[in-house]
Parts: sequence; structure tokens; C-alpha cells
Amino acid sequence: MANTYLLIGLKRQYAKTLGALHVAHSDRVRLMADLAHLGAVIRMFAPDENVEAIKPLRAWKNRRGRKGVNWSRLGIDVLRRANAPMTTRQIARRIAHDQGIAEPKTIASIECTLSATLAKRIGEGVVMTHGAPKRWALASD
Repeated sequence: MANTYLLIGLKRQYAKTLGALHVAHSDRVRLMADLAHLGAVIRMFAPDENVEAIKPLRAWKNRRGRKGVNWSRLGIDVLRRANAPMTTRQIARRIAHDQGIAEPKTIASIECTLSATLAKRIGEGVVMTHGAPKRWALASD
């Protein structure tokens, strides 16, 4: 089968669309049309494939933060405006304040994300000062 990866992607998209159809309150007509089209394309590449056997994938709901927000980018923006090195917690709280976020779990999630991503960016413009707690700054040119 030469189109293995193509079929895997099509089946996954079919399963996602089927899952979205189960929870959709509106736009059911478009989702049904999408399913019909995906089923037809799957049968074009694998005529003996049983699309009815594909199980739906549950639609994932973002429960932390806001959709499409890149916390590390916002953290770098905070460091650009900072006059002195800042701890991860200070950066996270500044981002939360700027974004209007008050939930402690989301702020903790931002803090964890920043801790991991800033550590990966050491030497790429991000500097970590020694000592406890870790403080972050941008390298001066």
C-alpha cells in the first residue's frame, strides 16, 4: 500500500470530524458533508476500507488558558520591558495581569511553560542568573 501515511491522515481526520459531529449543536450539515467527502476520498485510495468501522475521536477542549496564546512569546515580551532580571513566577503573574487572567491553575500552567521554554532558550538571547530562585533576563547586545 503506497499511500499508507495519506490513509492514516484521512482516517484520523474522519474520526475527528465524526467526534465533532457528536458534540456539534450547529453546523451539523457542513460536518455531514465533510464526512461524506472524507469517506469518498478514503474509498478512492482504499476501495475495500470500511469507513463505518472508524471510531470517533472525542473533541478536545482547551481548559487551560486561552486558545492560540503563546506563553513563551509573551514571556519574552515581558522580559523586553523589564528593567531587572525576573523570576518565572513574576513573569507569569505579569502575563496573567496583562491578559486579564485570575485563575491560579492557569497562572501555574503559564509558570511551568515559561520555566521549560526559557531554559531551552539559554544562549539564544535568554540569560539565567545564578542563585535561587532562578531569574531570567534577555542578553544585551
